[in-house]
Amino acid sequence: MSVEIEIVKQEILESIDQLIRELQAEQEAYFEVPMQFSIDSLHTGLEVGALSKLDLRGFQVKHGIKVGTNVLSWSKEYKKEVVSNYMVTILANVMDTLEILRVKSLQQFDFNSPKKLKQFFIQQLKYYHKLSTGHEGLLYIDPDYRSRTNNLLKSRFDAIWFINEQYTVFPLEHKPDSYKKSKDADYPFIDFNVCQWIDFETSYNIIPLLKKCLSKNLEPIIAEGETARDVINDRPLNEYRSKIFKSAEAEDLFRMVLSEFDGLNEEGIANSHGFQVLCEAFYSLYKDDNSIFKHKVSMVKFIFYLKEEYQAKIKSKTKLSDGTAHRNDIRQLLSDNLEYQRLKIK
Repeated sequence: MSVEIEIVKQEILESIDQLIRELQAEQEAYFEVPMQFSIDSLHTGLEVGALSKLDLRGFQVKHGIKVGTNVLSWSKEYKKEVVSNYMVTILANVMDTLEILRVKSLQQFDFNSPKKLKQFFIQQLKYYHKLSTGHEGLLYIDPDYRSRTNNLLKSRFDAIWFINEQYTVFPLEHKPDSYKKSKDADYPFIDFNVCQWIDFETSYNIIPLLKKCLSKNLEPIIAEGETARDVINDRPLNEYRSKIFKSAEAEDLFRMVLSEFDGLNEEGIANSHGFQVLCEAFYSLYKDDNSIFKHKVSMVKFIFYLKEEYQAKIKSKTKLSDGTAHRNDIRQLLSDNLEYQRLKIK
């Protein structure tokens, strides 16, 4: 690896690491916010669902959850505590995504493929822009759009509260299909679409990072780092085989399993030993999981994909070597994987 490539590599990795450190510090600050409004702190064992509307409003006013006379509104202190409680989990998810981004970036440098690295950053930037370009996403991440649309929303946290408060008030049939509520037992008076919040917060943090990485002068080192394999297989890293996998993230999970159990060599090509059994185990476990595979993907199609994507030398067109011995290990690996859990609830 040339000195130029090494310098760019260290700059990009340091940018990612710096953002992770900043988010860790932010998360620690949220940990320090006292839980004075949690239900257990206010009234241990209270069954909120059993309260009448009048009693519920009286409880909220008595404990400073809502304030005002003519129109009751949430107190600033209550909103801050609730947001802080959720942000501990939200930021954990964002940092997991950044760790994955770091690993994938490092892999491209290790494979001496800066051209693919640039493509990867561009594709990721498009992905996170798409996650956050709707009205609600822009309310969250874009201060100018937020001030033009609703100048009462002073921060992204005001925006996420406003978005979810609407769905708490509106009847269920008014909620979009994508809405997946999450009610915290400690703060049961407002529901949040946590998956959406994670997407918005991730976009908020990762879009500036990706733009910063793309601002690095990669062009002079692309020609030097380009290999014959890059020319043959010149496609974005997160482009996935849409006839096989449900999403790019699903294909990434499969590739992660192969890497974790040494099914691939350092160039990302199938190893002569172990590759088939890992693929058979994964297929057997998840062929009916519609968060991973497309509906009724046949073994024939799967094997064709393995030969094309990983240059696998598989003699049979209809079966793989038995991977029963690896199924428990793979199942355990994915059961602890946050990205798989997110796919399951999408």
